[in-house]
Amino acid sequence: ITAILVLLFGERQSPFRSTRTVYIKFPETPGVGTNTPIQNKGILIGRVTSVRSDDDSVLVIAEINADQEIRHNQVCRISTSLLGDAVLRFVRSNDPNAPETPVEPGEVIKGVVAPDPIQVVSDLQQSLSEAIGSVAKTSEDLDQVVRRIGNLLKSNEQRIDRIIAQTDETMAVV
Repeated sequence: ITAILVLLFGERQSPFRSTRTVYIKFPETPGVGTNTPIQNKGILIGRVTSVRSDDDSVLVIAEINADQEIRHNQVCRISTSLLGDAVLRFVRSNDPNAPETPVEPGEVIKGVVAPDPIQVVSDLQQSLSEAIGSVAKTSEDLDQVVRRIGNLLKSNEQRIDRIIAQTDETMAVV
């Protein structure tokens, strides 16, 4: 009884549950191996059964629960955690013209790889460093402009006073 309960409620596929084979082609498969979970809308719908390398891509063969439907307007994305654990997730495609028809058995689905979170943070750090340098340079340039304006006003203070006085006289006459 315990073995049957483990099979029915455990994370492994039950031999009593009907599945279908899905083929997904990726440019690379970081962290993906046998038994990697496959999710749709956050729900576990299957697992990877094998990973094969082709000439210029990688083919992932997966068993999906037969009661789960995958559509052409979805894309399979490999997401990895900071620890390197991979999950295949079916998410809505960005293509507004993608049909909502179901994927047929034996059809090969194109997959994408989400950016590595560590690489994203590293790239962000580099961009932030460049932005801070740019702000510092702009601040120095602005400081020089303000100093020049201050020097210009100081050296022409008497002239400016005369112009203001003449303007006052002219306005009084008008």
